[in-house]
Amino acid sequence: SNAWIAKSTLGFKGKDIKVSNKANDLLDFIDNLEGVWVIQKYIENPMLVEGRKFDIRTWHVVTAYSDTKLKVYTYDEGVLRVSSKRYQNANFDDDIMHITNNAIQQDHQDYGKSERDNLLDFRQFDEILKKKRFPDGKRLTVANHVLPEINKIVITTLRSISDWLLPQPCQAYQILGYDFVITEDGNVRLLEVNLTPGTSNDLVAKMVADMVALTIDSEFPDPNNNAADSQNNGTSCDKSMQRDETNNGFQYVGEISTN
Repeated sequence: SNAWIAKSTLGFKGKDIKVSNKANDLLDFIDNLEGVWVIQKYIENPMLVEGRKFDIRTWHVVTAYSDTKLKVYTYDEGVLRVSSKRYQNANFDDDIMHITNNAIQQDHQDYGKSERDNLLDFRQFDEILKKKRFPDGKRLTVANHVLPEINKIVITTLRSISDWLLPQPCQAYQILGYDFVITEDGNVRLLEVNLTPGTSNDLVAKMVADMVALTIDSEFPDPNNNAADSQNNGTSCDKSMQRDETNNGFQYVGEISTN
């Protein structure tokens, strides 16, 4: 049906989004609203959970440990945001069917009936993947396929704007929310990147603690910790490279530099 999706760069919580296979509908929608817009190809063949569309939200921290280099970390947990209605490659005006954002789904009568808050975690996703048969016979897991592909995409997107990202003040950091969809043949596709991402209630406490440990604690070490005293030699940027990443949910996945 050759559907496309228009999104406002100022939108959030699933607002100001239009899916259509008619160019005039998209243009009329954009002309009636303000701001800058992105139009991208709508992925019409998503993998489904019990016949319903889902997307994947992951979180990534980018830290500046020198003015010319950034480190990128991926949180080891993510969530699947699942639609309340069965998917059809049609009825593009039906936001519940096509837009999986929780703020859109929570108004539907079937919200929460199949999953609590219409969310699945990566452990549950692995169980779904075990039963899934993709066209070429490949078997996927979160660890061996989904997260590696996500990390490749994250690094690629950040490197594509490295001239804009760098230089940065040493010790600057940012958390980003990436949204992905998996196609019915098992390919991971980027939907969008969010600068102020929401998270699930189950993950937020540990995620924030891990982010603080990764980005702030190393700069304000415990004065009673002798190990911390050994990090006080050298510049602040040097110290930031000595962060303790043991048992932290944010795992290092790559580096962005101007070189």
